[in-house]
Amino acid sequence: MAHDVELPDRTALTAKEQAQWILHRLVPDRGVCNIQLAFRVERAVRWWPLQEALNHLLRRHPALRAVVATDAAVPSKRFLPEDEDMPFQLVPATEESLDEQLTAIVERPFEMDGSPLARAYLLTLPSASVVCIVVHHMVADHFTLKVLLDELPSLYDSYAADDEPPPRLAGTAPVYLEPVEDRAAVEYWLHHLDGVDPARLVLAGARPLRGRPTFAGDRTEWRLSKAAFAALTLMQERLRATQNTVLLAAYYLLLARHGAGPDLVVGVPVNGRFGVAPEVAGFHANTLPVRVTLDDTVPVKELVGQVVRALLSGMEYAGASFEAIQSSLTVRSDDWRVPLFRHMFNYRGHATLEASPRAIDRSMAGAPLTHVDIHVPISRLDLEWILWPSSTNVGITATFSTEVHDREFVELLLRRYEGTIVEMARDVEAPVGEILAWSDADRALSREHNATEREWPARSLLEQIRDWSSREPEAVAIRCGGQDTTYRELVAAADTVRQDLAGRGIGGGDVVALHATRGPGLVAAVLGIWLAGATYLPLDPAQPAARLAGQLDDAGVRLVLADEPPPASCLAGREWMRLPGADGDRPASGEAAADWPAPDPDGIAYLIYTSGSTGKPKGVEVAHRGLANVVLDFVDRLSLGPGQRTLWLTTFSFDISALELLMPLVSGGTLVVAPDADRVVADRLLDLVATERVDVVQATPTTWRHVSGDLRGRLAGRTVLSGGEPLHAALAERLLADGCRLFNVYGPTETTIWSTAVELTSPVPESVPVGRPIANTSVHVLTPDGRPVPPGVPGELCIGGAGLARGYRDQVELTAERFPTSPRLGRYYRTGDRVRLTADGLEFLGRLDRQVKVRGHRIELTEVESAIERHPGVGAAAVIAEPDSAGHLRLVAAVQVEEGGGPPAAERLREHLAGLLPDAAVPSRYVFLDALPLTGNGKVDYPALATRVRAEHGPAVTPDDPVLRRLVELWREVLGVDQLGPDADFFLHGGHSLLAVALAARVGEEFAQDVGFELVFEASTPVQMHALLHTRVRAADGVAR
Repeated sequence: MAHDVELPDRTALTAKEQAQWILHRLVPDRGVCNIQLAFRVERAVRWWPLQEALNHLLRRHPALRAVVATDAAVPSKRFLPEDEDMPFQLVPATEESLDEQLTAIVERPFEMDGSPLARAYLLTLPSASVVCIVVHHMVADHFTLKVLLDELPSLYDSYAADDEPPPRLAGTAPVYLEPVEDRAAVEYWLHHLDGVDPARLVLAGARPLRGRPTFAGDRTEWRLSKAAFAALTLMQERLRATQNTVLLAAYYLLLARHGAGPDLVVGVPVNGRFGVAPEVAGFHANTLPVRVTLDDTVPVKELVGQVVRALLSGMEYAGASFEAIQSSLTVRSDDWRVPLFRHMFNYRGHATLEASPRAIDRSMAGAPLTHVDIHVPISRLDLEWILWPSSTNVGITATFSTEVHDREFVELLLRRYEGTIVEMARDVEAPVGEILAWSDADRALSREHNATEREWPARSLLEQIRDWSSREPEAVAIRCGGQDTTYRELVAAADTVRQDLAGRGIGGGDVVALHATRGPGLVAAVLGIWLAGATYLPLDPAQPAARLAGQLDDAGVRLVLADEPPPASCLAGREWMRLPGADGDRPASGEAAADWPAPDPDGIAYLIYTSGSTGKPKGVEVAHRGLANVVLDFVDRLSLGPGQRTLWLTTFSFDISALELLMPLVSGGTLVVAPDADRVVADRLLDLVATERVDVVQATPTTWRHVSGDLRGRLAGRTVLSGGEPLHAALAERLLADGCRLFNVYGPTETTIWSTAVELTSPVPESVPVGRPIANTSVHVLTPDGRPVPPGVPGELCIGGAGLARGYRDQVELTAERFPTSPRLGRYYRTGDRVRLTADGLEFLGRLDRQVKVRGHRIELTEVESAIERHPGVGAAAVIAEPDSAGHLRLVAAVQVEEGGGPPAAERLREHLAGLLPDAAVPSRYVFLDALPLTGNGKVDYPALATRVRAEHGPAVTPDDPVLRRLVELWREVLGVDQLGPDADFFLHGGHSLLAVALAARVGEEFAQDVGFELVFEASTPVQMHALLHTRVRAADGVAR
């Protein structure tokens, strides 16, 4: 209530004042708690009457005389005597320097040493004056500024004329003593805010704050478009709602569509002067943490009603200060910010100001006043909307933390805010879920990205290969091991395979497995299987026989084509046939049939198995239509033609291998087969590319990282494709510096090899985009319930178009789940990858589930866990993917030992898994625990497990021998692990074949030895390598003697 009271000599700070004091102490060198009033008069204002008027304000409003002093680190408040002058300064200024001077004036902090917390300035211009009053938020709020604006002009005019002040301003204004915290109100807010998760209040893309706060901020000014204001007015009329509630409902929707919520809390400032005249000065404003949970199924009008009810309830219990509410809650933030909200909605209905320059309905010195806008680069929140309503529009000042958001993003939010208002007004009965919060520019960007329609030649891939055989029969189709296979020989061999398959009753609907190394015979077999109308299943001979047998059984394979007899377990109940040319001779060189039939575009070209979330691999059925689309797109994109050479580098069971195989053959080029021995040795691989004059090379970033250390121009003039896992900017720059043309490509098996692509140029963005969709492909970024998110907002990447696989073999429910159909988007595939759409294309942000990519291989962690648990000594297992210091993922297995037994040796577990999983899926490290950490509902607590795993590294052993010590250091550097001892096994701590090559090179360079990478397999610990090097040195000494 307002009272005429005797002010105490000293009093403790209120909770609100303490919060301001803390902010001041956090950043003492900037005026982060300062607020200001500034106006311009097109006359010369006299300093003496202004000083008297300011002193009058100080006498009239005791709150402005409050000062803070700190004794023994405890702040307290007292009041200056009535005869105290307000600090006042006369400042000469020019029009050019005015803005900069005003910003510096407002930014200058107050001292918390008993000095006044209000000060004033008169800036004199050649033909005008600017009055600026700065006060600390601890003693005033924005409602106080309105009081000062109401009173100061009249007081100045009175003193300038030597008159008495107006009677209404003659006495001391009432002092508002805030009531004791209303406990019932606090209890209401505790219930209202129960369960709030601060992590759900952050907008997508917001940068995390690091270290001490700076409160660095910026702002941008906005006015609603005519369409948005008309839509706002229409909603007010239809819903009989106030303007601020409709605008606040749109604000909640905007935040939710940008990654926050759906359980949202927004700070809403209110005037805390309850039941008193508005002219009371002081810091009496309060902030209500208004919580609204968005339900996409309710109509728009219900959302507005929900906001109205939340605001009314909040006002009813506004007797609890925000600071009291916050201190009573257990909600905490992981940084210095307010944990209950990150965003403010500040509707200034009490100060109807037009857009800048804002006219003020006041005059002083016989001239009208004009509001002066001061840009202060400070923001205490992630984002605040300050809304200035007028009769014809609504202006918005959007202030934001530059530590968290960029100006471009905030301006984008403002555009989308307008779009949200317009969408809401179209149909207030429509479900909230239909409001996308997109701007016109967003829709245009999405249309542009998905404008990929392209017509290809009607002839199939098979027919195009046959055409090249007819045109250039003696042209080289395949070069392998120094031998050439012509197009004529290739199509003849393929025809032979077709005839052999037909003789065995193989035809449409059958699946034929291919178990062979890459070479001309394998290519002929692929083409022959298609000619027979069948589907091929690629198998990797290096994978465990048990895994291959499972795939053969699941696919219903009757016949396996191979260059060597397959393992017996793969032949149970089925035949095998030798590939053409597998006996060492070139494929048969007879004549092919005059014409080749075109396969059914919707028929299955190949069946390929990927990791399954149930622990069982799942077969993806890829159609000829999708395969032709991606092949022809890249032939066109890379401008491939006769005589150009493409390297066949990738393992045949990896789906991207099909692109390498087919691109050159449908364009009249040559497929160059990389020998297995050259694939993992950087120098040999690069020499092969150079000596064979290869034009196109495709590989994973892991392989490119492996070869990038010593390029020496061997990629110059060539086209490089990188895909299968994220490409880092530094690696891309190294490749480009060698003179190649570089494409970053992306795509899951289920959408046929690659679905997006981008050609990179230097400088490469820090977050390397994966590009735009290829021909006849659409990309959509969706929420879990299938609603498109605005560009720039993370969501799940969903892909539609020609590349969509038919589904998973014999898994109808899984196919329906992963390949849904919607009226808006048609059929699409849910990739499980988290991305966002930008003007440069898609930006990959990681996996949504527990599926990861290791060395370019997609690994389902559940499948790995299932395989570990099949070991008799394991009770339970959990697997996590942890980055090493270089950012490369590696698998770490936490093993709970079977009750009553001892832990199995890590080597034994690795041998066990090597018979069940691909090498990339075998964990590189094992941690044995008595029990896996569990959540409250009995599930494995993976975050807690990751902490345990990191702690289990244990202390490193520092050997005394300098050579051994250096070897340990090399192990650590190559593996990116800080804690390793001399007995640490390279392969049990993240090592693999490519890293082994790197380690061998480092060891050889360090000790001037010729160390082949195969030696790392023989000597996989520093101790073993030390012994090997020692033996070599002794042997060399013996020879020398």
